Amino acid sequence: MSETAPETRPVPTPPAPAPFPADPAYAGQPMPYTIAPPKPKRPFPWRWAGAVVVMLAVGAGSAYGVMAPKRTDLPGLATAADGRYIFAPLTLPSLAPGQADPTASANAGGQHLSDIRKLLLPAPAGATADHALPGASGWVSQSATLKEIGSGTASDLAKDGWRHTAGTAWKTPDGADTKIYLLQFIDDAAARDAQNGISAFNTGDTEPLSAPDSVGVQYSTVKHGATTTWYGATTIGDTEFLIVYTAPSSVGITPFKQEVDLQVEMLL
Repeated sequence: MSETAPETRPVPTPPAPAPFPADPAYAGQPMPYTIAPPKPKRPFPWRWAGAVVVMLAVGAGSAYGVMAPKRTDLPGLATAADGRYIFAPLTLPSLAPGQADPTASANAGGQHLSDIRKLLLPAPAGATADHALPGASGWVSQSATLKEIGSGTASDLAKDGWRHTAGTAWKTPDGADTKIYLLQFIDDAAARDAQNGISAFNTGDTEPLSAPDSVGVQYSTVKHGATTTWYGATTIGDTEFLIVYTAPSSVGITPFKQEVDLQVEMLL
């Protein structure tokens, strides 16, 4: 008995769904609740962002380049040195209990009660000591003192109450020579009287120079070819301060003023 293949029947196609009935209220209008198509994405402006980053980096680098180096390292901004020397911080000797400095009202005679040699301005950095003057190790002789002030005799010094003279000297690499003298008298009145006899520092063409604490310093200038010598003098308490500064004229007056200011500070 032969087997017969099962009869195949076509699968009926389901009927299409009936259309959704239109709502009369929306006749002629777009259908509500329609979903808008997504907006196209704008590409990120990488080119402009990169330009901004580069500008910021260049600006920061330029600012660092201007601020980091020293002023004298920048072309066009270099400041010429004014010739001032480098001095170590000034230190004054301590006074004994009950003693007053020469500017105090309790010190009626304006006396420097510490060793006047310890009040000499120390030499600046790079200077070479000139042993023609003893510095802190000794006193300038009476004859050397008279030679320096340019007039007077030993009896004149005694009459003015001269006690002793301290002196220091040095040479600096710019070719200048500095000599400082501190002539100490018995009190401020005697020192002021003695000032009139210091002819080498009273040439008649002196000029005023303002020093610290409104101390007035008289100075004169003498030129010899390419060399200039500045003479300065002032009285602080019982002490006459004299300075002789000789240098090439190209050095100028600035170092002289600096040394005057610092020595005045030592005496105040």
